[in-house]
Amino acid sequence: MKEKSLLRKRFLEIRNSLSPAEKSSFSTKIKQNLFNSEEFKSANSILFYASFRSEVETLPIIKETLAKKRCFLPKVSANELKIFEIQGLSDIIPGYYGILEPNAETETELNQIELIIVPGLVFSRDGGRIGYGKGFYDRLLMKTDSIKIGLCFSCQLTEETPRNEQDQRMNRIITEDGVIYCTIE
Repeated sequence: MKEKSLLRKRFLEIRNSLSPAEKSSFSTKIKQNLFNSEEFKSANSILFYASFRSEVETLPIIKETLAKKRCFLPKVSANELKIFEIQGLSDIIPGYYGILEPNAETETELNQIELIIVPGLVFSRDGGRIGYGKGFYDRLLMKTDSIKIGLCFSCQLTEETPRNEQDQRMNRIITEDGVIYCTIE
């Protein structure tokens, strides 16, 4: 666990060092790479995350997707993520730690989601992911066979990530440089 903590700290510093212009430019390229992926094109129901601080900017992605597909966001409830559909960006408000969450009451079942867009601090080319350390996404992802795509800047990639049995792997990772097809054993 100490190794993960050190990686979190190191890669957060790296990601935070991106200039606003770099972050915006890279996020736009990531959006295009996502929109061009077969997984995105074929999915009708997509669970996004609302970007926070220096993460890949997802609000422009969500806004553009809302016109074509069903969009969902997670909300922290009793130490787990619950899923809610949104109709527009006006449906989200600051929630857990100030992260934007849906302002909705009717929860959506996870089995209705075809594609899950996942945040993280560190990703490896084999689909490994290190999040923020609370396990919210790992607990959610272990309950589904939906396609999982991690979004990150290329500076967040490493060769390997330490893993334990509850760590869930990505099917794809999308950066500003393209799509990484992960091999999940």
